[in-house]
Amino acid sequence: EDIILEEWREYSERSEVQILAPGSLRCTFVLEPAVVDFLGMNLSASMTKAVETVVRGNFWFSQVKHVRLELGKELWDDELESKKVFGQLLNGLFSSTRRSRELTIPKCRSSFDVYNPKTKDLQIERVQLLFPSSMSPSDFVAAASAIAVTQTVKKLTISPVVQLFPRINTRIWWTWLAYALFSKRARAFSSLESVTFVKLRYLCTDDMVKLAEVITSEHPEEKLFDTPRGELGEKIATVTRGAPIRWKFDYGELVPEVEPLSFPMSIPFVLTFSDDGVSEWVNVLVPGYGRCQVQRDNLEFHETSEYETRPCLKTLKIGFIHENNTINNSLPLLLAAVGHSLNNLALSARTLDIDVSTILRYCPNLVELSLCGAVVDVMLKFDNYREFLQSFSGVDFNWNNVIALSRTLSNDNNPLAKCVHRLRVRPVSEAELNALLDMLTQNLTLKYMEITIPTQFQRRIESFRKFNLQPIHHTMKLSLKSKAAFISTIESNETGNHQQKSPLHELSQELLCKIFAYAISPTPRRVFARCVPKP
Repeated sequence: EDIILEEWREYSERSEVQILAPGSLRCTFVLEPAVVDFLGMNLSASMTKAVETVVRGNFWFSQVKHVRLELGKELWDDELESKKVFGQLLNGLFSSTRRSRELTIPKCRSSFDVYNPKTKDLQIERVQLLFPSSMSPSDFVAAASAIAVTQTVKKLTISPVVQLFPRINTRIWWTWLAYALFSKRARAFSSLESVTFVKLRYLCTDDMVKLAEVITSEHPEEKLFDTPRGELGEKIATVTRGAPIRWKFDYGELVPEVEPLSFPMSIPFVLTFSDDGVSEWVNVLVPGYGRCQVQRDNLEFHETSEYETRPCLKTLKIGFIHENNTINNSLPLLLAAVGHSLNNLALSARTLDIDVSTILRYCPNLVELSLCGAVVDVMLKFDNYREFLQSFSGVDFNWNNVIALSRTLSNDNNPLAKCVHRLRVRPVSEAELNALLDMLTQNLTLKYMEITIPTQFQRRIESFRKFNLQPIHHTMKLSLKSKAAFISTIESNETGNHQQKSPLHELSQELLCKIFAYAISPTPRRVFARCVPKP
């Protein structure tokens, strides 16, 4: 990054490049954090050491892609080293330490980021994890324990990798993902704002019931490990450096003869659970290493009050690749468990049988909803129609049927018609094309439409293109720069010893707001039509 910045600095200092002819375009390049891709790589000691080093060194990333949580062959025969390497990677990517971007290269930030108070910088914008089904349950638990307290990652993409001999069942998968993403601990400490599930195959009601139990539990660790309720409540502690850490369990029972872990540095943010208050060895959850036991004398407890749970996770995206009724039956249970905190939800499946009113009932704070099917992709925005949310119950919105959807969007009395902002359609018949054209004639709130027309109806493309850039009822907000420029004219002008006041100086705030309201421009609708041959 230093090299690139220096090259651009030298370029900008050349006088000949500053002169542009009238009407010419100037490009602006913004140096953003790096992207690292681990495609085709299994975990190795050198790889995890490099990740840990650059993250601790406050190097920032836009994306960390294709991190496959599978150990390389050289580690298969060494359980202790495998545990260390796996934990080192997880603690590198999902560190519980938040670092300031001001300590790194400030010019990596765009001017928009610098002045946008809503921007919350995190060291890694997005991480993509590949979970092979052959990974051990203890490794899956270790990953969940790190994700639950991460302070470095903003967005997480989870991709299951199905293999011939799976070791993780769906119960372990969903209950520990519930802990990592939505549990009491995650709600209090995780920095994650967005989670995407890619190519999910299964969703069953029994797993969703267990998921909900973990999310609502006051003591989720004890529930997940099936351990007794402790005499003492859960506490956050630091493991002193060099302390022995028992880490090997078999069906919930400690395997004592295994060599313990130990580290040359202290380990922060471990959580005690099922603590009877007197035993020499205490049950702890160590981020990146999962369930362990540590001697009480090697724990430095932090005096903290009951932590407040304010979830950061506001965006959930799920893509399904199987078509079965269990998904449609189980999805409402999932939304009932996690939906209350969501502002953005995206669901994708070829056959997704769930109505919008059900989604809104379980996700009352939604601002944006995207539904993607075999024929129709639709995006609804509710931020300007919050007063209509109660009236959505029972409203007919068959988004998977092109003709039915066209009728809904043509009905100005249907509250959902005003909420549909973007539409992507793949019609297969002339009747569907006619219905869509009729809808465009009557609907004045749809902002964007993309239609893929079969080859035999290619002649209809121009009928759709005539709706492109037509003004609709949405308006473009007046920019802050324009408002500031107008207000600046209200300032008094001084001429010698006299002040000459502009008539604009007498304008009240109410009048200014009305002026700004009249100055806004209508938004043009964008309609894109194209023809593709049948596969």
